[in-house]
Amino acid sequence: GITRDMLAKTLFDGLQTVYSHRDKFESSRVAMEKLKSELIVAQRSVVKLQQQLLDSQEKLLETQAGQLEEMSSVVDTAVDRGIRSYSQVVSRTIKDSVPVLSEQTLKKVVQEAVTDEDRSRNVVVFGLSEEESEDLDSKISSLFEDVEEKPSFEA
Repeated sequence: GITRDMLAKTLFDGLQTVYSHRDKFESSRVAMEKLKSELIVAQRSVVKLQQQLLDSQEKLLETQAGQLEEMSSVVDTAVDRGIRSYSQVVSRTIKDSVPVLSEQTLKKVVQEAVTDEDRSRNVVVFGLSEEESEDLDSKISSLFEDVEEKPSFEA
């Protein structure tokens, strides 16, 4: 069987094994603590970088929103100016194509023809531009409508 000496020797060998591995266990524990500390530092760094990224994205979104507002304002202004310009062109075209005649202007433009026979029915229009392709009949009729007269006209 097992003697006391054998048991003591086995216990002593076990104790030596534990002592020999104790230094290894302690150095492993220290290495694990160091790794844990490094992991915590790395996680803090990741959190800080994520916060910086979020801040940068927020600033970028604000900048883009501001640019969109500016672009919208520029487009609105351009459209407004374009509409205003178009309106002004149309107004000028209408003013230029339909003469506004005052009584004095009409007296200068229209002079009665001096004939012995029937001066009450004949008029001569001076200063009215005439082109080959225009409808002279409607132009003269428009002129008389402006002065509120309704004569008959034959071209």
